Amino acid sequence: MALGINKKYHSSGILLVLFVFLVQVFLVFPVKGNEAEVLINPFLLFAAALIIPVWYLRLQLQGNILQQQPEKNRFRTLLYFIAGMATILVSYEEVRKLFAHYPDPAKLSDVMPHMEVIYDRFMHHQYPYTPIHFPSYTLYPVYMPLHWLPLYIPKYLGIDDRWIGFIFLAIASGIFGIYILRNTRYWLGGFTAVVLPSITFWAFIMLGNIEMPASLESLIAAYYLVLATGLAMRNLPLVVVGIVLCLLSRYTFVFWLPLFAVLLWQNLLVKKSLIVWGIVLTCFLLLYFIPFYLKDPKALADGLAYYNNCAINAWSSANGRPLPDTFNGGLNFGPHMWLWFPGSITHRVLLSRFVQTGSMLALLGWGLWWYNKHKARIHFYDFSLVMLHLFLTFFFMFTAQLFKYYLLTWLVLSAVICAKVILLKSAQYGKDNKQDGVTDLIL
Repeated sequence: MALGINKKYHSSGILLVLFVFLVQVFLVFPVKGNEAEVLINPFLLFAAALIIPVWYLRLQLQGNILQQQPEKNRFRTLLYFIAGMATILVSYEEVRKLFAHYPDPAKLSDVMPHMEVIYDRFMHHQYPYTPIHFPSYTLYPVYMPLHWLPLYIPKYLGIDDRWIGFIFLAIASGIFGIYILRNTRYWLGGFTAVVLPSITFWAFIMLGNIEMPASLESLIAAYYLVLATGLAMRNLPLVVVGIVLCLLSRYTFVFWLPLFAVLLWQNLLVKKSLIVWGIVLTCFLLLYFIPFYLKDPKALADGLAYYNNCAINAWSSANGRPLPDTFNGGLNFGPHMWLWFPGSITHRVLLSRFVQTGSMLALLGWGLWWYNKHKARIHFYDFSLVMLHLFLTFFFMFTAQLFKYYLLTWLVLSAVICAKVILLKSAQYGKDNKQDGVTDLIL
């Protein structure tokens, strides 16, 4: 009788986690985009994004610790990897049809043309970070090397450049599958957890319209999934790989790095910490700073200034309407900052940058304080994973200009946090089973 109650309780917990995650996903794709929805949706999305991390931290503080399960059977590990990859690979036909429907990404956005120009310049031994002249405007490139260098693979294979994101995300999901299936104690929980990142991917395929074919965000999502899985697995080499991939593709998580550096310094031997940051620094110097930044330090500042001007232009596009078009959908607090900040559009955008930076610094300070207060009850890798998600949450919620495709990466991180909650609940279910004299099922 007790076993039946525990099983029912655990299944309900999984469904609740899945429900909260799906609410967050579908809030990214609002239906109407009218003024009321634009103003209300950010609060709902922000609340949904915070529920799972808070839930996870509470489980940790209550002593629900997931004991990592080593796997010595290489064949079983390979099966786990294939199962994880399959969650993405099954979407192949839908992705193919989406790319076929939008064969020329240049007609949708300047994202892919931007990267292709940078890549082509590099392959022809030209400095890539010079202005790109499109017919009606000039763009100042700012994409980091690991965002465009992987284009070598699809070009070598003779396939659409956009497939590289699909390939990398499938590989990252395979690594994630190893972690999930190795550590699950309940088949329903394991199945639900392992498919969560692919649910996000499917949402963008089926509901995102041009977001997927116009960008290469699936590549960035793959990088962050590698980092998040490394943190979840407490696997330092994988974490280092993830940090390098994320750092050299986008600036989004730079405020998280100091926090992780402090936690690493506090919890690992000084020698090991120095090796980690030595590898990261070496990769940064060899892949970006020396070959690109030193040749023209002004190029990065010009690129950032260009994107700041883009935000100003977007905020100036109301033209008598209640809100500018850039806020359609209400994905962050941009419309509220646009409405309530005083002064010119330029001044309001500047204030939004201050709010964004201030919120990130406050989160950094809170994270260090909270961890040192509770470090006896939470592993620093687990806390680092939660903080990675929170930093991206605050970064996107308070940025001046947010494109919907950015949120694929953010939702993938939410999927990993949700999966951790499910695994913790599964571990508790297994513990209860032991108390009832029932053998655990470890896949």
